[in-house]
Amino acid sequence: MIFIGTLLIALGLLNILNPTFAWNRSEGWKVNGDTTPSDAYIASRKLIGIIGLIIGIMCLLIGILKLF
Repeated sequence: MIFIGTLLIALGLLNILNPTFAWNRSEGWKVNGDTTPSDAYIASRKLIGIIGLIIGIMCLLIGILKLF
């Protein structure tokens, strides 16, 4: 549970701090020129990052509490 929590926290922070990372890896290479993802995509990735961060913190706390 601690590993899952840590992983979700890391992915959540990645989505919050750099929401275009996933777009560059999945779609950016298909496009010639200087294009960026839409504002709606960036907002949704940040929201997913916040949700992942919250769930990750909860999993981490549950995992730590189970140790005692």
